[in-house]
Amino acid sequence: MHRWKTVFFVAIAAALLIGCGAQPQQSVEDAFGEFREAIREIESPEEKTALCESFLNQFPESEHTGSLAGAVAYYRGEAMEDPAGAVAFLDGLLAKVEDPEMRFGVQMAQFPLAEEIGQAKNLEAIVTDLEAHRALTFSENLEVSEMAAGHELWSLAEIQAVAASTLATAEAYRSEYPDTELTDDEVIAKADNRSVMAATNRGWALAHLHRETEALEVFQAAAPLSQSNYLGVPSTELFSYWGRTALGQGDAERALELLGPTAVLGDNDEAFEAYREAYIAVHEDEAGFEDFLWSARQDLAKVVDDFELPDYEGAINRLGDTRGKVVFLSFWFPT
Repeated sequence: MHRWKTVFFVAIAAALLIGCGAQPQQSVEDAFGEFREAIREIESPEEKTALCESFLNQFPESEHTGSLAGAVAYYRGEAMEDPAGAVAFLDGLLAKVEDPEMRFGVQMAQFPLAEEIGQAKNLEAIVTDLEAHRALTFSENLEVSEMAAGHELWSLAEIQAVAASTLATAEAYRSEYPDTELTDDEVIAKADNRSVMAATNRGWALAHLHRETEALEVFQAAAPLSQSNYLGVPSTELFSYWGRTALGQGDAERALELLGPTAVLGDNDEAFEAYREAYIAVHEDEAGFEDFLWSARQDLAKVVDDFELPDYEGAINRLGDTRGKVVFLSFWFPT
């Protein structure tokens, strides 16, 4: 018998026992350990949904409630293309959950699916419910801001981004993670990154609230704190949103400059299309865009630092020794 079927029948048996007055003897963590083992052995979204919903039915309130609600939203709502079924299940789960933090996690998982099927939830009320219990964390404020932006609730997106920015300090980070072993410089870097993420969301919301001048000021103020990956692609949407806002303001030359690294070297379709639009605005035609793109790649490309790696026989290979050759480098499960 397949493992998922065994788990399914066990879940039914447990439900019957509970209905007869017997109490389950298994602890939440023991059950979750078995859940994790079982879900690794199954592949279909139907099986994964059944397993997640079974666990939530047995343990509606646990530290895993929010993450498993998100899993149900994904597996049933998206992979199985049954958003109505996912919303209905999560409505039933909410009826069993009293803890404000757990309710917040379930409602945030449910919100986009409810919007999709025309059963709109009140995102501001979800925030208010948690705020009655405690203040939102930086991550929660940012999550709400991004959710609001995704559904064009721009005023709420801006409010929550501002709330997130107040927690973008080294002191706030230390307070949230008192046991961290990071150095002061590392904590400052974390706080700076928080500032950039909050500013990114706030600026984009302001741009959609027809407060473009404020938006551009917010983007510019955050830019010095922005971090980039090895290729020079910014780690947030800051420059993408900044460039698109500049383009909307008619400054196509500036948009090309701001969008370049993300559009040319990154994997961002919206930034790329804005980059193309900015080129057309500057040159009044799309002709020559491919050549311009190739030239931009050469200008933005970074020379790879030399490094050494052992092969399967233990022999050391140096990148610099392959000059003039085509090299294919593949990373397996990089850590």
